[in-house]
Amino acid sequence: MNDDADDRPDPDALLAQLHEEDHASKAGRLHIYLGMCPGVGKTFAMLQAARQQQKEGRKVLAGVIETHGRAETAALLEGLERLPLRHSGPSGAGGGEFDLDAALRLKPDLILVDELAHTNAPGSRHAKRYQDVLELLDMGINVLTTLNVQHIESQVDIVQQITGITIQERVPDSILDRAHEIQLIDLGVEKLLERLTAGKIYLGDRADTAARNFFKESNLTALREMALRFTAEQVDRDLEDIRRFKRISSAWKTNSRLLVGIGPSPYAESLIRWTRRAAARLGCPWLVVWVEGSRQLSPADQDRLGASLALARQLGAEVISVTGENVAAALLQLARERNVSQMVVGKPDQRRWWRRSLADHLIDESGDIDVCAVRPLPGPASKKPDGAVTSPEEDTPAVLSYSMALAITFLIVTLGTGLLPYTGYVFIGLTFLLVVTLAGLWLRRGPVLLMAALSALSWNFFFIEPRFTFFIGKLQDMFMFGLFFIVALSMGNLTTRLRQREKAETQRRKLTAALLRVTQSAALSAEPIKGLSEAIRTINEVLHAECCLVTRNEDHVLDSSAHPASTFKPPPKEWGVASWSYQNRKPAGRFTDTLPQSFATWFPLQTSTAIMGVIGIRLADGVGLDFGKRQAIEA
Repeated sequence: MNDDADDRPDPDALLAQLHEEDHASKAGRLHIYLGMCPGVGKTFAMLQAARQQQKEGRKVLAGVIETHGRAETAALLEGLERLPLRHSGPSGAGGGEFDLDAALRLKPDLILVDELAHTNAPGSRHAKRYQDVLELLDMGINVLTTLNVQHIESQVDIVQQITGITIQERVPDSILDRAHEIQLIDLGVEKLLERLTAGKIYLGDRADTAARNFFKESNLTALREMALRFTAEQVDRDLEDIRRFKRISSAWKTNSRLLVGIGPSPYAESLIRWTRRAAARLGCPWLVVWVEGSRQLSPADQDRLGASLALARQLGAEVISVTGENVAAALLQLARERNVSQMVVGKPDQRRWWRRSLADHLIDESGDIDVCAVRPLPGPASKKPDGAVTSPEEDTPAVLSYSMALAITFLIVTLGTGLLPYTGYVFIGLTFLLVVTLAGLWLRRGPVLLMAALSALSWNFFFIEPRFTFFIGKLQDMFMFGLFFIVALSMGNLTTRLRQREKAETQRRKLTAALLRVTQSAALSAEPIKGLSEAIRTINEVLHAECCLVTRNEDHVLDSSAHPASTFKPPPKEWGVASWSYQNRKPAGRFTDTLPQSFATWFPLQTSTAIMGVIGIRLADGVGLDFGKRQAIEA
């Protein structure tokens, strides 16, 4: 039965595949020739491919080609239909620009658009050339284009750190996701420098300037590695899509990828650090996974788990949260979906013959995935930060739930005593079962289990002959009592778990919907100020809080004023807390271990390669920053 369940297709994956295939059937295909820098031969390779397409009978149009005076590149344009450039200045005196409207009217099978990161002249329909390309693709026109790795948005900070040059022309990573193929055009550093010296990249003084600044051997070597790694990552993502759509569950060890599962354990931070060191040695990505079950975490466990996940993000891990009661099965399913090559798990402290450890389950069921069992070290005991406020659920005394369970049981015994002469003891037993099942909808697991046990014993003592004893005279009554005991415990426990899981899923759906609204508002709005204002309004609604957004300047220094979209202005003392959070890339302020007496809690806005600013969250008085809220804020 389990094998059949595992072989069932993933509905989300099938839906995504159908959506992608439907969109791909209507949109044009994008082919990007990627290189480490100018001069590696991207335009040359693109023109060669275009000439081959023309020989095969396709209508090819050279939309805009930058030859930079290279004779061998210009020679490849012979025989290709060229689109006249559009002059943008007054009376047509400005430089030539790509004529998007003319290209749409001609509607070729394939169009060449060189230098994807180019900034269009003022007055153009789109500010960037990549936006022209997106419109061509949406109209079903196939596009060949070129791009250097330093112009990709996610790589800009690294390039600036390496070369000291600020890259102004950038393209978002999302357009590379639209590409059907990214072809790396690679050239050795020594050969590239020879081409520069021979004047095949830049002419005259420009070549000398480039050799003294950008075209240094160290810069080019680093850029080449970036281009190779970026292309490999794209191919790896394509492989993941293929494995997911074809429902391939076994691991393909084409590249190393580590996964470590953690929980609210004092050993979690040690496991995270061990996995980070292993990933650094292998030079591979790594995942930190938290399997959320129906069991509610205590405040101490929430603090410990939150600190572990924060450490994982700080060390550069991809943090993933999944749901499931079977931790080993959930980890293995995710590992197969993400093509993980090695799973890291802590060795059990003690082996018990009656209970198998998580490591035992993973080793037995991992199949092609390697499992590394390590001996972690316990971390320091967690403590609540000063000023933390517990949530209402934490303040609710458990004795109240147990008292309710006792009171309900007593009420059913009292009512059953009056109804026994008219209904018989079997009806009373069914009533006990119904009440235990319903109690699981609003009581905790412990009180429900106590109520199930008391109901079984009360039914035996007060209603089964001989009454007022625990002795059962009839064999069939003995079987009924045993079944009643088992069913009551099972139904009470199951109902409680379903209620908790439904509550968690409802909260997760709300958070997912809120994240979607935030993303659409902030990223897709035509007016950035209005978009960010709408995004922050959504955050305020979800968290019942106020937000202050502070972004960095072009010189990577935190701005000295709050963003206009902010809903509160921090007092002067808060700027030191915000600055500390930005510089150290860690949360600071209220409900943290750093400056806990602050006015708000500050979180760094950190991508995988850079930090873009900080956001301050001011919760209402009496509202605490529990694990769920912290996860929502970080998401």
